[in-house]
Amino acid sequence: MEASQKKKLFEMAPLIGFIVGYFFFHLFDWLEISQIIGGVFFSVAVYVFLVADLKTEYKKAANYKRLDFYSALLTLLFVVLFLHGILYWNLIWTIYYRMALSAVLLLIYFFILFRATRTLLELRQKVENKKK
Repeated sequence: MEASQKKKLFEMAPLIGFIVGYFFFHLFDWLEISQIIGGVFFSVAVYVFLVADLKTEYKKAANYKRLDFYSALLTLLFVVLFLHGILYWNLIWTIYYRMALSAVLLLIYFFILFRATRTLLELRQKVENKKK
């Protein structure tokens, strides 16, 4: 694989994790929010794994507070989405409110996920250039 292909794959790994998780849970006959929660869980797990890999590979090469912040923020959004899932499963609101809130939360999640992935990629390049 070329370096640019590896960079693109690394950049899209959390999104690919979401897609794989989402479509894996489509195999089961669950509600849509359950499939979204499963995809978000896989996505957060991939992102946290990439951050942990960077931290272990380059222990004291940089300040990782921004990555910790994004990891915590993505985890918090997962928890909020899970709490929304509880409301969704109990049929508290009408279907329009449930789906609209799901879409808004997922949009916010993707916005933060792309920013977090971009930050991770920038920090990885900075640390790799510093080591050379």
